Amino acid sequence: MNNTIDNSKLSEVEITVFLSYNHKDSDYADKIDNVLSSERIKIKRDINEVDYLDSFSTFMNTIRSCNYALLLLSKSYLHSHNCMYEVLQLIKDENYMQKVLPVIT
Repeated sequence: MNNTIDNSKLSEVEITVFLSYNHKDSDYADKIDNVLSSERIKIKRDINEVDYLDSFSTFMNTIRSCNYALLLLSKSYLHSHNCMYEVLQLIKDENYMQKVLPVIT
């Protein structure tokens, strides 16, 4: 049995990260978005995904479909109803603990 990793296959794997943040922390979110995007990681972020007449709650429900959820935690995040809604959607996934990437600002 060959236990080596075929690195050519790694580039074919798409990693998607849902970026959950409060808009008051957009500067931090922008930096994270830029760094992860430069590493070819797909960022699922409201400003890139939700158009004018789209349902914001439908977008927030997609948090479970991503490989990871990066939670940009701040005082404003913890006081936001929308951010808490996203967290509640995330914990509906039975494997949510393996998906959570908390970042404290």
